Amino acid sequence: MTDSITRASGENTLQRQLEGLSAAKRAFVEQRLREARARVASASAIPRGAEGEPAPLSFAQELLWRLERAAPGTSAYNVPRAMQVRGPLDVARLQGALERLVERHAILRTVFVPDGDEPVQIVRPARSVTLREFHAENADDAHRIIREQAMTPFDLATDLLLRATLVRVAPDEHVLLLLSHHIASDGSSGGIMLRDLDALYRGDEDALASLAIQYPDFAAWQRHQLSDARVAELLEYWRAKLASAPARLE
Repeated sequence: MTDSITRASGENTLQRQLEGLSAAKRAFVEQRLREARARVASASAIPRGAEGEPAPLSFAQELLWRLERAAPGTSAYNVPRAMQVRGPLDVARLQGALERLVERHAILRTVFVPDGDEPVQIVRPARSVTLREFHAENADDAHRIIREQAMTPFDLATDLLLRATLVRVAPDEHVLLLLSHHIASDGSSGGIMLRDLDALYRGDEDALASLAIQYPDFAAWQRHQLSDARVAELLEYWRAKLASAPARLE
């Protein structure tokens, strides 16, 4: 329901903006919108690739991969998520939930390696997630441990892209740190990860919808959509639009 309300609100805003344009500009924008919708409709079914086969990186992934290559060993693109866990905690069940999470989301078990001058991503088979356990003397000690673990860099060519650290502060109080790399996770996917982990820990795996595609499938689709001809078309459009930009900036 929320998504429907948001979409309707966005459509109303767009309609008001269109009404404020001249007839010629409105016709131009509406034509562009029709073309964009047609492209989306024609490519709405993203094909599923074979797991384990090399796939291209998305454009955002390639940028991060090249930044990592330029400064190896950096933790600048680590994505830490720490949360307090109060009450009884079944560590064995948490371990199992983490492993099923990695099995479910192929991006967390994907490695990134060079293939000549270009990088590729390869989904590896599911493997055990190491759940590091620490006992903290107090809250400051817990913060220190979390900071140290969050700063540990990833090796994108070999590492599992999800690390879990459990810090015991008291018998019924823990801090759980989930650490991933930005090449495999962002703000939106973090919420999905926590939602799925919660369901898997509770044993409610049936509540999770099956995944029609994985991220490497999207990356391959994105590359296919931006073919040489499409990129040339976009570049020509923006060259024309920005042709007078230097003079205006001066």
